[in-house]
Amino acid sequence: KILWFKDMTLYEDELADNGNSKLDIKIRVMSTCFLVRMRFFLRVDGVLVRAKDTRYFHDFSKNYMLREFQEREDTVKGLAQKRVGKDVIFGNPEILVRSLSLHNRRVDEIKLGGSK
Repeated sequence: KILWFKDMTLYEDELADNGNSKLDIKIRVMSTCFLVRMRFFLRVDGVLVRAKDTRYFHDFSKNYMLREFQEREDTVKGLAQKRVGKDVIFGNPEILVRSLSLHNRRVDEIKLGGSK
């Protein structure tokens, strides 16, 4: 059960009507854990679409937190070859990001608490 949720846009620009650039953050807190996702999304019309996600997950019963970083990108031509329609390219970025090619992924375990 989600106890608290927040979705905030930290920055957004329409790139002088040539696309969209957006930095947002989503936070979910449950009774046993929390999840934070920060996403930078960039769409340059007729050129490319890029997304960079950083996620933090912490299970309150553990002494570490997980951090995942992903970079996804495709050219508009590459998306057309994947048969991704213009309604998706110019629609909801949440749906579009799932169609982008994964170029980099890294998961780190961050230890919490002081050393003894």
